Amino acid sequence: MTNSSTNVMVFTKQTKELVDFTKEFETLNGFELDYIYTNKMMFGISE
Repeated sequence: MTNSSTNVMVFTKQTKELVDFTKEFETLNGFELDYIYTNKMMFGISE
C-alpha cells in the first residue's frame, strides 16, 4: 500500500534545473506548462 501524500510530494517536487527549463520553454514557446506533469514530460523529451 502506498501513502498518497508521499506520492503527491514526489509529483510536485521541483528541482532548480526543472524550474529553469520550464521558464525558458515558456518564454521560447509562448505558452505555459503545468508544474505537475507536463513540464516534467517536456523536460524528459528534451534531454
